[in-house]
Amino acid sequence: MSVKTIRDLFGDPEGWANHFSDGEGDKPDMNGATIVDVFVSGEQIAIYTKSKQGIDALSLFFVRDPEIRARIAQALVPGSNVNEAVAMAI
Repeated sequence: MSVKTIRDLFGDPEGWANHFSDGEGDKPDMNGATIVDVFVSGEQIAIYTKSKQGIDALSLFFVRDPEIRARIAQALVPGSNVNEAVAMAI
């Protein structure tokens, strides 16, 4: 399978298991969540989101390819809907 979108690489935000959240329960509601910020450190991308209910979450991903990492960081614009953003081509 060829990676064409951020979703192809990371999966659907509703299924992201690699996160920290200030909400109760197992997973934050990512339906309609907004990207607050994106951080790159080494081979890691951290996506900080806020749900419609106001719950903050930080999801972490490892991406070894520096070019793909840079494209993902540029595509995940703060203020954008997380589901729309992960549909972006990389």
